[in-house]
Amino acid sequence: MSDLFRRTGYRTIKETVEDFFPPSVSIPKQIWGQAEDGEIAGIYRPTPQPGLWFVAGGFAHVRFLSKHLALQVIAQEVGLNKV
Repeated sequence: MSDLFRRTGYRTIKETVEDFFPPSVSIPKQIWGQAEDGEIAGIYRPTPQPGLWFVAGGFAHVRFLSKHLALQVIAQEVGLNKV
């Protein structure tokens, strides 16, 4: 991270998440941005840690995509979507 960001207090989502969880919790390699498969990286999709999901973005973005995330969680819980 550049020195300018350190002075302003700006931190990435990944850096913030790493402060909340111990090293034993598997967090995604990338949170936000574009993943290798062309989708949004690390949010609104399963993470390496079972039961851990990330949501981010503006209100309209979160409101729309949270419904898709809920369907993924339900599918996983009933055994339709294996991770």
